[in-house]
Amino acid sequence: MTTTNQRTGVSGLIDAELELLDNAAMRGGTRASFRTEFFKYHYNRPCHGLDDATLYATLDRFESLGWTTGRNWSTHWSKTDRTVELTDKGGELWEAERLPDWGRYVTDSGGGWICSMPTRHRVKIYGFSQRIVREFFDIGRSCGFFDLDVGPLRLAVATRPWIYWKPPRAVHLLSWWSESLAPPDGQDLAAVIAFGKRWQSMWEQLESMRTWWRFPHEIGKLWGLPRVG
Repeated sequence: MTTTNQRTGVSGLIDAELELLDNAAMRGGTRASFRTEFFKYHYNRPCHGLDDATLYATLDRFESLGWTTGRNWSTHWSKTDRTVELTDKGGELWEAERLPDWGRYVTDSGGGWICSMPTRHRVKIYGFSQRIVREFFDIGRSCGFFDLDVGPLRLAVATRPWIYWKPPRAVHLLSWWSESLAPPDGQDLAAVIAFGKRWQSMWEQLESMRTWWRFPHEIGKLWGLPRVG
């Protein structure tokens, strides 16, 4: 398994341009959300580094090449904007760069850090492969990414258009009720430091056993593993 953000280089795009397609591929957005001042908050990624003029020229070029499309829209509290959505042609180009194994793709939701008291919450994992969903759960639980005090597990499967630019296919769900505590108060420096060390250790363990990806920059870490789907 590799440990860097891999790409094949077949598109000729610079890294910043490919970063735009990464986010268009997984969730889309508006042109404003790709601007430097909003990007890292909206997509939880380091900024691509393109100034606004270059960004908009790049997005115009993507549309003219048929890689993306969009819809103009506006609201009473926002200026007119345009969505950024990947097309089938753009999806083929993006896949040629990142080589995603969709069978290893998962998402999770339902974090329980809501307040200072124990909170009961529903945690969910989605994926195209039941095996990979279960591996994510088992490894995440053993490392402490998911709470150890786990209630009954629930499994389900349904055909859904999960990736908006790809045909619908079977999506597997694993969910459970869990209870967790909030992280330590910021004023307790010792507790915050200890929490940070535990989290770092947990993350290193999780990375060492990774068989799934959740975000485009993780795809290349799995190159070399047998394809699941």
